[in-house]
Amino acid sequence: MKKVVAYRFVIRMLSLLLVAVLLVLGMLADPGAAWMARAGDACLGGCLLLLLYPLKGENGRHALLQAVLVAVLMVAGACQPLVHRILWSGGLPVLLALALWIRRCPASRGAASENRMLYAFLVLAFCGVGQGLPLVPFYAVMYVLCYSGNAFTLILYLSRFRRRSEAGKCDPAQMRFLFERAERYLAREKPFLDAHYREDEMAKALFTNRVYLSQSINAVAGMTFKMLLNTYRVRHAIALMRENPSLNIKQIAHSSGFNSTNVFLAAFRMIMGESPQQHLSKMREQGP
Repeated sequence: MKKVVAYRFVIRMLSLLLVAVLLVLGMLADPGAAWMARAGDACLGGCLLLLLYPLKGENGRHALLQAVLVAVLMVAGACQPLVHRILWSGGLPVLLALALWIRRCPASRGAASENRMLYAFLVLAFCGVGQGLPLVPFYAVMYVLCYSGNAFTLILYLSRFRRRSEAGKCDPAQMRFLFERAERYLAREKPFLDAHYREDEMAKALFTNRVYLSQSINAVAGMTFKMLLNTYRVRHAIALMRENPSLNIKQIAHSSGFNSTNVFLAAFRMIMGESPQQHLSKMREQGP
């Protein structure tokens, strides 16, 4: 994860550097041109690099290599008229489509990945409007979203409608697949140890929505999201009891993600059919 964060930082910095270089080259090539028009052309390069921003599940090194290739081509286009004509006569859409096609992977599918295609369409559409002037604020918005960790999440309306429609269909196979992903995520990341962990946080981590996740848990496991979390918390508590039977109930509850001892006692009794004290006493009697 740290490597992906580093690659994201490098791509952001590379986009800023590319915008500055293209702006300088454009002004040197045609000093009489309007500054804002040159700024729009320069921001096009920055937008193209941010469109290659790696999402969760994508290979950050591949994204950086693609970004470097695009940056080199954009600089070459600013210096060489032939390369410039090739890029602006259809090379840019082909290059961008090829890069995003190579990037595709199951782990990156979701709202952010779909919204990136909408962003790509808008970037290419802006290229022919007002000499690229709309790209200046658009690049600023894209950069802020990438910097804040919310890349490609501003345009959500179409994907929201589609996900709501899919949630209403309730495909059993898809719900089971989502539930299995949720279980693997809980076992691997252990987010349930956070007493304030919310359902929308898990939905975001699994690239789905809260309604569909809730329906999947209920349909497959017959429980609510809170009950599922408490089940994993109780399992974690039992593991703590085995590892260290000398721990008291309050310590076990706090270390397992429960925000109070009373909630822990109620959840434990509902899931295990006995109190934590009874279970802990049995373990102490059995010994190591």
